[in-house]
Amino acid sequence: LSTVMIAAVSFMASPNYVRSPHLRASFAETLFAVFLPDENKAQERLSKGNSAHQALRAQLFADSALVCKWLAPGLLELYGDVEETGYYEAVGHRHHI
Repeated sequence: LSTVMIAAVSFMASPNYVRSPHLRASFAETLFAVFLPDENKAQERLSKGNSAHQALRAQLFADSALVCKWLAPGLLELYGDVEETGYYEAVGHRHHI
């Protein structure tokens, strides 16, 4: 699972490798859905998973030096890049960012 997280963060934070803001936003949405604990999500987005499993997935973020270094800058860059996707898509993408 940590390999998937590192790959998603790497591709999301690398516009030189993945040029499409739609695809990079999909990586951000995957990180949001899989790794963000339910207490940080809106009611309609709850995964209904075990809280112990959610805590372990959330701990993966803190334990990975690569994620700690590249997640915030990648999200900030992606926040601006999704502007090209159109108004309604940009709003949806930015909600997850």
